[in-house]
Amino acid sequence: MIKSLAGESNRIARFIAVGALNTVFGLTVYSLFIWFGSPTWLALIGGNLAGLAFNFVTTGGLVFADLSPRRIPTFAAVYVGTYLLNLGLIHALSPIIGGPILSQVVLTPIMAVIAYLLMSRVVFSDRSSSNRQNL
Repeated sequence: MIKSLAGESNRIARFIAVGALNTVFGLTVYSLFIWFGSPTWLALIGGNLAGLAFNFVTTGGLVFADLSPRRIPTFAAVYVGTYLLNLGLIHALSPIIGGPILSQVVLTPIMAVIAYLLMSRVVFSDRSSSNRQNL
């Protein structure tokens, strides 16, 4: 029990570190799209597409130690779901907070928690791996 808690704590710490790197990459791409005049939906798609392969390698490899190609469709589905949630929240917050970039900065920690929960429980869970092997 203590060993599994320590392992989970280490994995969360790695997720935070890798998430910071992924976030800087994604936020930079997103901000560049906005800066060049793209609409918010296109900036989010650009940031997500640019980071998808990079994030799969960093998250799958460094956090969950699993780069199995069979996880890519679920990983991508989680990305689409978090994209849609993020887009809706940006549109809701932008008029209140003062624009899409600041809204994304405010939403980043919230989206990180949601992403970790989905990655650990849906994409890279041991149960989802054993279920896929039984299919």
